[in-house]
Amino acid sequence: MDNIIKVMIIDDEHLIRDLIKNCIDWNEIGMEIVAEASNAVEGLNLINKEKPDIILTDINMPVTDGLDMSKSILERYPDIKVIVITGYNEFEYAKRSIKIGVNDFILKPIDEDELRNSVLKLKDEIQDEYLKKKNIRILKKRWLYIII
Repeated sequence: MDNIIKVMIIDDEHLIRDLIKNCIDWNEIGMEIVAEASNAVEGLNLINKEKPDIILTDINMPVTDGLDMSKSILERYPDIKVIVITGYNEFEYAKRSIKIGVNDFILKPIDEDELRNSVLKLKDEIQDEYLKKKNIRILKKRWLYIII
């Protein structure tokens, strides 16, 4: 898979969104920030348009928190990978994240190496899933050819 991995940032703090955008050379690692949103409603609307592979989100946002939003996203788009970035070091948030299906949980202040390693791990998972789906399509075509 040579496609660039599309990343979306959802955080109500503009400075945090800028930090995330600028702490990693996204192009160097085969990724691109395709959208950013300041709340869950805006984020959910952009997902339909941008079709991100990975979402980086805060927990504490106005109206809908990042975990409720992540749950909605993963119910509708199970292939999207979600990383929660939060200033809350509480076990209940981590536990809730796991139950929802969030892929990683990173504490603020953001450690650039931790974030980079997390997104690279997800990139590998996305590419592996893509190859498996591609191989299944090839096998189905071959199977149909044999049957016919």
